[in-house]
Order: sequence, then C-alpha cells, then structure tokens
Amino acid sequence: MQSGHGLKAGDIVLVPFPYTDQTARKTRPAMVLSDVTYNRKGRDVIVLGMTSNLENSSHSVLVQGPDLASGSLIAPTRVKADKVLTIHQSLVRKQVGTIKPTILDQVLKEFLALLPN
Repeated sequence: MQSGHGLKAGDIVLVPFPYTDQTARKTRPAMVLSDVTYNRKGRDVIVLGMTSNLENSSHSVLVQGPDLASGSLIAPTRVKADKVLTIHQSLVRKQVGTIKPTILDQVLKEFLALLPN
C-alpha cells in the first residue's frame, strides 16, 4: 500500500509478520495500532500481530465476526498486544476489515498494561 492510504487504528491488514526468533516470516493478519495522522505522514505503520490460536493468552483480545465494523475474518482470531511490529506501508498486502471501537479499546487497554505506570 502507498503512504497516505489512510490506514487507521483498528484496521485489520495482511502483512508478512516475522517469527519472534526472526528465522522466517508468514503472511498473517495484523491490527493497525498507529493512528491515521502517523500513517499518512510517514512510510511506516505500527501493527499488532493476530493469531487463530484461540488459547486465552495474556495480553490478547478475541475478535470474532460480530466484533468487526467492516470486512471479515476467515476464523475467530486473537489480537496479541505484545506482538508489535513497525513495517513499511508498501509491505501491507491488503486491508481485510476494521474492528469495532469497543474492541479497539480493549486491545489498547491490553497494550497499555504492558507499559510501566
């Protein structure tokens, strides 16, 4: 995607997400964390990884079909607030949906819980 596309926090995109050991990447959904102003001004976008592994892991939020304001997911998915990636917008393959504001608030709460008070 080109810079200035207008990605906003809560958008779900497909990106090449690296494994934590950096041995490989896998195209997977990710939720945009950075706001639209940041995304329009620069070339990067900040995203949180998502997984179809539904085990209730700490610092994650379950997202299902009714939780989307637009678009769709192939299966229920967890947004992992502790899997942060800054990636060039040109590497975003496509946007597949947007989560509802109430779910975005839950994700932001989980993300902020990772930071010192």
